[in-house]
Amino acid sequence: MTLRSLAEADRFVDAFCTERAVGDARCYKVRLVVEELVSNLFKYTEAREFDLDIGGNESVEITLSYASERLELPTDFSPDRPLEKREEGGVGLYLVRTVSRNFRYEYRDGRSVYRVTV
Repeated sequence: MTLRSLAEADRFVDAFCTERAVGDARCYKVRLVVEELVSNLFKYTEAREFDLDIGGNESVEITLSYASERLELPTDFSPDRPLEKREEGGVGLYLVRTVSRNFRYEYRDGRSVYRVTV
């Protein structure tokens, strides 16, 4: 589904969690992942719309994509690294990686694509 705001994404996640009877803890993680990724796209890119797909029940698969230049994601996600020494953007992605079973980023056909399993 093509969306244009964090509020639309939140409603989409809520509807998914309700329809699929996803538990509160897992739904919280899905919401956190989506909010961090959407916030980052608005903060660090020129994109003003994005595609969001969510599927599954026990394991929730999130795919978020948007038109952008290739991104260089922070690579230091060590929990021992002091906050003030982290690369910009690293804290949100660190949170996403922490609550995820799987996190992948790829650049394909002019689009940044995140695939996250919660």
